[in-house]
Amino acid sequence: MRIRDLKRKPGSGRVPAWPPEWTSADGAAGIFRTSDEGVLESVERFKERLIVRMRFDEREHLGSLQWNEPPTVDEVEAVLKAHLGESIRSVGDLMV
Repeated sequence: MRIRDLKRKPGSGRVPAWPPEWTSADGAAGIFRTSDEGVLESVERFKERLIVRMRFDEREHLGSLQWNEPPTVDEVEAVLKAHLGESIRSVGDLMV
């Protein structure tokens, strides 16, 4: 399965989990989607989700990545951490 194929079930539908909705890490208001733009900078585990940090347009942004297993959080975390510094677009195509 590719990272971009991860899905979550909010209510009755299946919604793509990747790329996550991004919010500015510097406190600027608003949530936005940058599609596949930006570069993956870090990945941190927070309970049963991953907090991912990316850089886009010279600014840092955070996203919360949560999906219905499989794959496990450990498996996705390992793949993402092995590809820090790569584009969000190419990360979406990685196999888990």
